[in-house]
Amino acid sequence: MIWLLVIFNRLILFIIDLLEGGIEEDINLLNIRSAILKKVFEYCEEYKDRDPPEIEKPLKSSNFHELVPAFDAKFMDLEISEIYEIILAANFLDIRPLLDLACAKIASSIKGNL
Repeated sequence: MIWLLVIFNRLILFIIDLLEGGIEEDINLLNIRSAILKKVFEYCEEYKDRDPPEIEKPLKSSNFHELVPAFDAKFMDLEISEIYEIILAANFLDIRPLLDLACAKIASSIKGNL
């Protein structure tokens, strides 16, 4: 919930800097594809009234569905390239729970292939 405010705060500060000419180099918010941004907002909408569950580390299983709630597991049922894009978007927007979720998905995939 507080992190949802952080997202919007970060975007507003970015827009203010842009309008005031305070940004000298390109910062491409537009590098976040609309489909990925929609996924980010879908995640934020799901957890708008409660905190996302913390993912236990180190991962106890390579089965991602055993590590996270059903919504999160289904939410991350994406192509690997989309998961990497979500990682980049979550990092840029400072959405730590989503970043952790996407990284756990990648880590569980790697763990399953060892």
